[in-house]
Amino acid sequence: MDEPCDRLKLARERAGLSGAKEASDKFGWNENTYKSHENGNRGIPLEAAKKYGRAFQVLPWWILTGAGDDLLAEADELVEPRSILEEIFLAAHRRAQVATRPHVPVDENQAQTALLLFRRQLDEYRKKQGGGR
Repeated sequence: MDEPCDRLKLARERAGLSGAKEASDKFGWNENTYKSHENGNRGIPLEAAKKYGRAFQVLPWWILTGAGDDLLAEADELVEPRSILEEIFLAAHRRAQVATRPHVPVDENQAQTALLLFRRQLDEYRKKQGGGR
């Protein structure tokens, strides 16, 4: 259960859905996109993880990282703590860097710079949504 795609599949199965097509049909998702997320051909963006988390009643960051409990206790828990978002972002950034350039050590300065840009974009997004922090 090391990969987000594995946790996504488990969440779907626990929700009582037999396959990706059934899930896509039930929730009105693009079937090819969902299948690509579940089979690991495409990474799962945060917004997609939120959507899947709501549908399958699991926490989106559990889908993405495996961290914490998987069960969604309350809808309020879908508002992720900033630190968890930052951890997800840094882990994804490092993983992408290793995947694309495995022979080059991870550049922590570059990761921190990317995190600062991510924070700004997140703040702008939240302001547009009316929930700025």
